[in-house]
Amino acid sequence: MGLKSFTGKSLILTSGKDYIAREFDEVITNTNAWKGLMKNKLVKRYDLLEADHTFSRNKWREQASDTILDWIKSL
Repeated sequence: MGLKSFTGKSLILTSGKDYIAREFDEVITNTNAWKGLMKNKLVKRYDLLEADHTFSRNKWREQASDTILDWIKSL
């Protein structure tokens, strides 16, 4: 897993109404490496619960952009 060997900070942004994000949740739940990685303080996850996979509404794109900008500023 490439992210495991990365020593910098990472942001994982997912949408709540997204089958692929739910599959990602299954991987995290069922894979020890991912479980440990998600507990790492260098990895931040943020979920936009109302958004779909493509963040198809302006509101969701703005939320995603704001989340990413806030994360970058926190670095």
